Amino acid sequence: IFLGTGNVAPKNKTYLDFKNAKDFVRKLNLKTLREWQQYCKSGKGHLNIPGSPDQKYKDEWKGWPDFLGKE
Repeated sequence: IFLGTGNVAPKNKTYLDFKNAKDFVRKLNLKTLREWQQYCKSGKGHLNIPGSPDQKYKDEWKGWPDFLGKE
């Protein structure tokens, strides 16, 4: 935690596993990367899903349509 602010460096955060993150995001019914970015910036974002899931989950990543459920 950074200087008592409650903020944790992204590298030290514990995130949901890929499947659970994807399941949660698909329930949001977002259609595009842009909608995902707006959701993250809105402050409503899930604290345990990274804003850049394509980087965090790069081994399982199959693209934004797969992650958002819009294949």
